Amino acid sequence: MRTVIYTLLLASFFSLAAACNVGETSTPTSTPSPTPTSTSTPPQPQTRLEEALTWVPLEYADKFIEFADYATSRKLTGLEDVRGFEDHWQLDQDQRKRIYEGLRDTPSGVDFIFLHDELGLDLFALDLGIWHSSGIHHSPTFTLMEGGQDIQDISNRLVNLEFKETSYRGTTYYKINEDFLWDFRHPARVLKASFNRTALVDDQVLAAPATFILEDLVDVQKGDSPSLLESPPHLALVRAVGDGMVGGVFLTPEWVTENALGSFAAQWRVANVSGIYTDSTLLDQHLTGPDPWALLSPYSLALFGYRVQGDAEETVIALYYPDPSGAERDARELEKRWNSFHLRVKDNVPVAGSCSSLSATVEREEGSSLIVATCSVIRDTDKEGTVRGPGLWLSPLFESKLEFLALDLEEQKRAAEARQEEETLKGQFRPPS
Repeated sequence: MRTVIYTLLLASFFSLAAACNVGETSTPTSTPSPTPTSTSTPPQPQTRLEEALTWVPLEYADKFIEFADYATSRKLTGLEDVRGFEDHWQLDQDQRKRIYEGLRDTPSGVDFIFLHDELGLDLFALDLGIWHSSGIHHSPTFTLMEGGQDIQDISNRLVNLEFKETSYRGTTYYKINEDFLWDFRHPARVLKASFNRTALVDDQVLAAPATFILEDLVDVQKGDSPSLLESPPHLALVRAVGDGMVGGVFLTPEWVTENALGSFAAQWRVANVSGIYTDSTLLDQHLTGPDPWALLSPYSLALFGYRVQGDAEETVIALYYPDPSGAERDARELEKRWNSFHLRVKDNVPVAGSCSSLSATVEREEGSSLIVATCSVIRDTDKEGTVRGPGLWLSPLFESKLEFLALDLEEQKRAAEARQEEETLKGQFRPPS
């Protein structure tokens, strides 16, 4: 029996080397966020990614969403029978490195040993996950996961931890603490508020830090509230990229401007406070020279991740435009940006060392258009610092380097300068001399 686990406010377990946490150009205008209105008839999911989108409330259409297909990843690496906490820790170091290639190996940063030992939740048994957070270094606001769990065991353990039974619309759930609060004296304090509201429905577990979030998840699960698959931009992108998406993110250009501030010179962490020192001058190589980056047309939503179709392993960048001609204008510009993008500017490590040249195709729909661009990942490379294979899409996210998706690189540079000034004024970090 398959199990869907909905967990809330979980941080990232796999930090991936993070120290903590051309022609005429058009002028970008304020980019509209994906409209949170559903299609008239809910579409039926055709892929595993589409299935995951049916779990997410439509209200998150303009949010940063990350997803992971763990079952497919295990299968691709020949480790499909390795499922669960005990099996995972029987692997040797090389197998552990391979089993979730191109993914973060669990979507949870809370103590996964506590989850396993005290709540009976086995994060290494997951098959599919999707979650929302403010960004790659932030704790998720919600996480939704599918995988084999012992529901009765979880129920018993919650009762033993003094959760009280109540219900919403006929759905029984367990409650502890007030919304978003936790008791530092309680054994479950390591989870903070993430399991304050926990529902067990047939083969499902839904968990949230607050009552209204749990109710939203229940409403979507019952089919009484629209899901993210009913967002036209999301539906168009997932149908365009097709099957085989193993992992990736949905993000908006507004998120890129606010969070992915381009090349940085250092990363720091003190206790639970972390940040980056951004050297905005490192963006200048794309603003000057013989072939500077032009502006991008205002797109609404981007999908960036790792896809496997047959023998083809690819990094995918897909953009949705609420304009039937936007994709055509930007296709060649996106190719130029990615192909000249550097993973590490000062070390002279271009992305071209990690994948083939990006190739973009354009699709048009009534009133909209989109780009699907791919490059074949390179598994074996001798250049120091180059990201190998499936994890290529994760590296720019962890290093806050998504300038190739910025509508206006000059604006991106100004945002980076403002962030650095803010960090310096706080006295939290002094730029290296």
